[in-house]
Amino acid sequence: MSKKRESSRPMSAEKIKKKSAGGRPFKKGQSGNPAGRPRGLRNKATRKVMAMLEAESDAITRSLIASAKQGDSTALRIIVDRLAPAPRTPAREPYDVGPLDSVGDCVNALRRIVVDVASGELPGDHADEIAARIKDQARIMESEEFERRIEILERAAGQQGRLQ
Repeated sequence: MSKKRESSRPMSAEKIKKKSAGGRPFKKGQSGNPAGRPRGLRNKATRKVMAMLEAESDAITRSLIASAKQGDSTALRIIVDRLAPAPRTPAREPYDVGPLDSVGDCVNALRRIVVDVASGELPGDHADEIAARIKDQARIMESEEFERRIEILERAAGQQGRLQ
């Protein structure tokens, strides 16, 4: 039989409010510790493990090398990864898209990219990245052009209103 805790006091208005706010003890965007955890501060357990590893680093390194010499592929992989880590991203050759002074220039640059991908001169994933930037540039130019046109129309409408 489970015992249910019975409270002799009714809940305070503040507790009821906290419960009804989705179980959040603080207002949205406000924490109980505004200063927060300092940047770079590590967890207490992590600091202890790091201190232990630092104290035993020579012995661990010797053991790892000995295991690798005996044919332990995992130990060998750890050593190789530390000595010659794989590059994070392959180096890409720069791709000249030419000047992008108009939406038409952007369209022509995208056409050149399609041709270069088809001929094998430009890898597809690299082409996707470049094309996305060119499309962003074209959208910006289109927005600027719309804004310019709207301003002209508003000025013309304002002058027409004064004439009537």
